[in-house]
Amino acid sequence: MVNIRYILIILLFLIFVVFSGCLSQDNSKIESLEKEVQDLKNQIKNIDKQQIEPLPTSSDIISINVTKENNDINKTEEFIKTDYTYETNDINETSIIQQYLYVSSEMKTPRYWGEGRYELTNFKVKIINQQNTPVSIRSQVISDNQILEEESFTLMKAASSYEFYNKKKYFINNTDVILRLHIQSYKPIDYQFKIVRNFG
Repeated sequence: MVNIRYILIILLFLIFVVFSGCLSQDNSKIESLEKEVQDLKNQIKNIDKQQIEPLPTSSDIISINVTKENNDINKTEEFIKTDYTYETNDINETSIIQQYLYVSSEMKTPRYWGEGRYELTNFKVKIINQQNTPVSIRSQVISDNQILEEESFTLMKAASSYEFYNKKKYFINNTDVILRLHIQSYKPIDYQFKIVRNFG
């Protein structure tokens, strides 16, 4: 912005020079000088009219309840962290078990007896230790949340294996049969039985 004091000093100096007669100029030059002085005065008035709008005071600002929103955000962050950690643990445990073991679970195509009734005649499970550390396992064959058979064993070293077959025939309501392995302190892991026609 132009310094108003500086402009006023220039104006006063010009007026003083004009009226003091120091400059010998004709009337036309004096008129043009007076016109310039008038323009400068108008500019000063315009500068005075330009005002910056004041910032709103605290009373003009609408108050917002930030505490509640922050609490909601914190709860959301906690939920996301907890959910993410849970998924990560599951992924880690699954990958550890896959490194530990080779698991094969197969069943012969169940016989259909009608009205949602099947006869499970044959299944077999084979588990091989893939690391040179002992692994204790409790296995369950489950259909409709009912345990059909259960086996507990320990694989002592790498390449040691355990294999078992069904001890009897079972009538089940569907072909959704799973093998659930409880492996030491890890969470149980489920394997879906693969249906095979050529069961050997």
